[in-house]
Amino acid sequence: MFKISMMAVMLGLGTACNAQSPSAQHCWPEMQENFVRIYNQATLQGLGMDKVLAERGRLRQLLKVCLGVVDYEYAAVPAEASYNYVTLLDIAVAADDEDLLRKVLSETDPKRLKQAVDIRTESNDYNPLFLSAILESFRAFTDLINYKFDPPVDPKMMNSNGYQLIHVAGGQTAGGLKLIRMLVDMGFDPNSKTTAGQTPLLTARARGDVHAVHCLMLLGAMPPESLPALQDDSMNETIRQNRVEIDKILRTGVVEPDETVMRICGHNEM
Repeated sequence: MFKISMMAVMLGLGTACNAQSPSAQHCWPEMQENFVRIYNQATLQGLGMDKVLAERGRLRQLLKVCLGVVDYEYAAVPAEASYNYVTLLDIAVAADDEDLLRKVLSETDPKRLKQAVDIRTESNDYNPLFLSAILESFRAFTDLINYKFDPPVDPKMMNSNGYQLIHVAGGQTAGGLKLIRMLVDMGFDPNSKTTAGQTPLLTARARGDVHAVHCLMLLGAMPPESLPALQDDSMNETIRQNRVEIDKILRTGVVEPDETVMRICGHNEM
């Protein structure tokens, strides 16, 4: 889920830049390479968001320069396009800069923006709204949720595998606690299931994210009656140990969150 193709990045949108600009030949490759680094660092198990934040700062500076040389016709993904096609909208979401994202939103055909976020087709699993969740781009997430798409975008939409944003927050992000709380406050069900029966708790378990498990349970997630076997695909010993701890939590139902988890996911307002 949400795999980025390096070939797509290399081919990407290079032809969309204005060839007359001195910096155009560098903009798309540099922005797309930076985007891929941010995405890979955010989704790699066992890493926090520190490297993502450093890369994000560099991407913001690059995007400020490059916005003057791009063709906004290519800012969003047509519904029939491959899901791993990196766009200007994706890049603006990764940068998580309100002014830059709003410029992209204001300069782009609303129909194309709708197609970029609408994931009800098989070819568009990968989309900017889910991306904002994966990268913990909270400014971008808020802007996209509040944007007046025509027709409107349902925040509770599912992709072709039945995943909602709450599953992404539980199992795709490096931290995600604020996003989990935000989504539950928006009315997302912490016990919702994908087509394969995965709940947000199970996606957090697979990632080995103890804090996400604590957070979800504080917000009403119920442990499953049985725990499916996990593929031992992690090279990180910490994650393996975390999975053992999580299984104990899910079997006993005993939650002992730390201060940070309680502050964000407890019953008091954020």
